[in-house]
Amino acid sequence: MKRNNAAAVLISSLVMWFVTADAQDLKWKTIRPGGQEFTVEMPGLPTREGRIIPVEKDIQLVPEVYDLVTGNVRYQIMSFGHKSRVSTQQDFSLFVERFQRALVASNDRAHNFITFEKDLKSSTGAVRQLQLKVDNHNGLVRLYDGEHYFYAVMVIGGGENDSTVSRFLNSFKVSKFNTQFPDRSTGDTLQSHDPQEPWSGELPETVVPFNAGVLNGKATELPFPKYPIEARQSRASGQVAVRVLIDEQGKVISAEAIAGPDLLREPATKAAWKARFIQTRLRGETVKISGVLVYNFVYGP
Repeated sequence: MKRNNAAAVLISSLVMWFVTADAQDLKWKTIRPGGQEFTVEMPGLPTREGRIIPVEKDIQLVPEVYDLVTGNVRYQIMSFGHKSRVSTQQDFSLFVERFQRALVASNDRAHNFITFEKDLKSSTGAVRQLQLKVDNHNGLVRLYDGEHYFYAVMVIGGGENDSTVSRFLNSFKVSKFNTQFPDRSTGDTLQSHDPQEPWSGELPETVVPFNAGVLNGKATELPFPKYPIEARQSRASGQVAVRVLIDEQGKVISAEAIAGPDLLREPATKAAWKARFIQTRLRGETVKISGVLVYNFVYGP
């Protein structure tokens, strides 16, 4: 995919398709996806899929996107994994810079822009708020720095003074890593739009693997990790989350512990490599999936 087209895809993904609806008829849902560390209220069930967003040559952002269009407004949450185990202020600043560049990269429409508005505070730290204008639709985005992820919470077609938008924005909380499974808080299929969203059939062959959340319930083989002597001696216990990538045959091809006591991360990762899964089909084809395996270590004499 050419860079200009890919950037246009990103901008197009933010454009509104207006539908008549009464805000009072919205059915609010609490969204807390497995394998993520946020909670939010949305006026409906969002879809979930991977995206590839070009920033510049050889630099891409690869978010997992939770997307909902209802009434005049588009609601989106983009989740970007940290490259380091714990992010620094410098990492977050670089993410903010790249996010802004991605929105305007190779964009031929001069009336699209993104500008800084203000910094907010939350229980987890500073939040950067930016103003957007996309195809003559105003909006805003709040950028958060979580423990394992950066988050972009975005609204197109509404502002803070709108009660529905305000509820969505103010309900977003960076929370503890969610190990719930199965995860039924989001949909697995693309939303139907008229016209159809242009990115749905134009992702390159290196398409982002579908994120299936917490995968314990999908495993056909799930060996339990050994309890290390050092961990037993120090009475270490708790929950370890291991992020895995699974190929089309159900074999683990990547595993990395992303949360949990340090002494228990290595045995959990070794066990994750041995797990096996049923094949996953998306739109009729077997696909790679990513997700999280959760191991509970309980100390006992």
